[in-house]
Amino acid sequence: MIPGMNWAEYGSTESKQPVPSSLNSPSPKSDTMAIYQILYWDEIPVGVKATADGRRRRVRKHLSNRFQMAVDSVATITGRSDEESYMAGWWWGDPVTEPGKPAEVAERVIERLEDEYPTKRLSELRRSIIAAHQAQQDG
Repeated sequence: MIPGMNWAEYGSTESKQPVPSSLNSPSPKSDTMAIYQILYWDEIPVGVKATADGRRRRVRKHLSNRFQMAVDSVATITGRSDEESYMAGWWWGDPVTEPGKPAEVAERVIERLEDEYPTKRLSELRRSIIAAHQAQQDG
């Protein structure tokens, strides 16, 4: 990660891919609804923000360090570690509504993403992004 960079300030609000169906799984009943979005760098999920009322009561949570290590590895290998290229890789997934308070929803989404991306799958994703970038550069 670029020193001093606050990941929460970056990334467009446009989504590039649909939210995995497993992230829309049923959750505990609640009168409170929260809206969450997943932060990605390229195709690698990195964090989650959730809110119930816009910007006030917003909660942000990071995935484990292995996700940021995958981002840094891909950025370095694909030549996107300069500030402009690195910053251009950030984007937010579509907003999704889920029952619960923002902190509860963010924690559930983090847990689901950690489960959905075991080390092997994250490594495969990393290799896939690198291969696609190299193929684009060659062709």
